[in-house]
Amino acid sequence: MRDSRKEILERYAKIIEDVFGIKAKISKVRGKECYELKVSCKYASDVMRYLVKNYRELFFASEDVIKSFLRGLFDAEGTVSNVVSLYLENEGLLNFVKLLLLRLGSSCARLRNQPCPSAFRNKLIYIFRILF
Repeated sequence: MRDSRKEILERYAKIIEDVFGIKAKISKVRGKECYELKVSCKYASDVMRYLVKNYRELFFASEDVIKSFLRGLFDAEGTVSNVVSLYLENEGLLNFVKLLLLRLGSSCARLRNQPCPSAFRNKLIYIFRILF
């Protein structure tokens, strides 16, 4: 995980240590104005890999689980200004987030995604905005 704010990564590192008992490492990314959080744990890697592959199973989870997932996703990959935005490389996950929000009753929100070039890793990212 990368972020320009070291204190954010320090908070995540503390959460990882509290939950998994694993020490995460934070280092400055060479040539970039950001820091990187690294976790070396097979169990945590397996859990994250499973969640990324099987995120669609969340649609059948309880509302509390869905809300927790969305809260974490927007906290890690979102911004709030006059609109709420989510930035993801995976368009399928972005569309799935729309379905989860609709399942939770957010049908009053207008949803759209737009591709844009990413300054990070030279990949295409998708911006998802909720306009109220």
